[in-house]
Amino acid sequence: MRRVTIYPPYAAPFVAEDTVSVKRLVIAMAGFALIVSAVGLWLAPSPTSEPSFDLMKLGISLFMLLSGAGFLTSSRPVRRR
Repeated sequence: MRRVTIYPPYAAPFVAEDTVSVKRLVIAMAGFALIVSAVGLWLAPSPTSEPSFDLMKLGISLFMLLSGAGFLTSSRPVRRR
């Protein structure tokens, strides 16, 4: 005999619309902060002008810039067709 489980209609996973909008806002703010920090990293005076230090700053700022752009892109609402 096969066992069948019947779930009531209220047991479906539910995510409130307010929770989604707050989550999108937080992700967008984090993305904006990462992009501003990537630019600010080059505006702040550096203690040394060694090429290795500048290369490290370049890698960190590129990572922050791409991560921030990804966060901003992922915070946009999905358009359904």
